[in-house]
Amino acid sequence: IVMVLNMRGETLKEQAAVGLAQAQNITRLRKVASETAHKLGMYYTLPACEAAEAPERATYIHSKLMIVDDRFLTVGSANLTNRSMAVDTELNATVEAEHAETALGFAIRKVRASLLAEHTGGPEVPTVEGLVAQLDALTLNKGEGPCRLRLHPSPTISERAALALVDPQQLPFDPSRVEDFDDEAKTDFLGGLQRTVRELLATRDKG
Repeated sequence: IVMVLNMRGETLKEQAAVGLAQAQNITRLRKVASETAHKLGMYYTLPACEAAEAPERATYIHSKLMIVDDRFLTVGSANLTNRSMAVDTELNATVEAEHAETALGFAIRKVRASLLAEHTGGPEVPTVEGLVAQLDALTLNKGEGPCRLRLHPSPTISERAALALVDPQQLPFDPSRVEDFDDEAKTDFLGGLQRTVRELLATRDKG
């Protein structure tokens, strides 16, 4: 499994709404990969720059794309979340090949190879076997040469501290149904946010 993600959310709301859940999922995926000996690579990218320059910040990736086994590709506006899949209005284009070794499968592989080239700043990466090891090796150059790929740092120390206090699955940012509006509570979002704040304050007082 290879994932190219944002290094972190750009705003405090995004870090709370997406960052903590992402950190929790990354922790779980790394644990399972370690236990099952599956290969897992998680990365962020830096913008292109001259050899003597140092990028000021990581590339902010807003695209939503998933490729599975060079047979399935979906790209569009939808995140793979409850809100995108069940609540908001989104639009994705999806194709699936019967086998990877077909014209459509080769086309999907070409998309994957060219996207990895864009993220690394180097040649296309069509490799299937040993893909994670190849990408990990590219991150080791520490900025020497064209490669812009870096190992993803999550979960950070601050994310681990937050996860010890908050279950991001209980936060009101990613509902599994359309919100019910209520004059008293205004929305499920505000009501859930109020509950979360109260729980955090209660935990802090106990500590």
